[in-house]
Amino acid sequence: MHLRSINGAPEQPVSHNPAAKKQVWFRKGDLPPFTQIARVVVPPGEVLTAHAHADMHELFIILEGTARMTVDGHPHDLKTGDAIALTPGENHELSNPSKLPVALCVVGWLTTARRGFGSARNV
Repeated sequence: MHLRSINGAPEQPVSHNPAAKKQVWFRKGDLPPFTQIARVVVPPGEVLTAHAHADMHELFIILEGTARMTVDGHPHDLKTGDAIALTPGENHELSNPSKLPVALCVVGWLTTARRGFGSARNV
């Protein structure tokens, strides 16, 4: 069993935009094949730059606020309670066009063929 609390977890910059901060429940190696399970807060007007992962799936769950996820050039407006799952190779960018912060849960896991090899980048 693994029991973790996000309360009091240190905030860290998100690699795709250091203005956004994350608190990590689980890191790569804690729960194979997951690369990370984290709470991310994106300030108003900020963008997590477009990128794709060759060997990692990602799930984004909007905990509070509104965001825009552009996947392979197609924008999707997301609100509290929405979730979007991405497969390896899908180019994606998350932006916060609102005047309030967006909080989301981000879950990443490796594809079956690459489990345990550690080449995926965390959010």
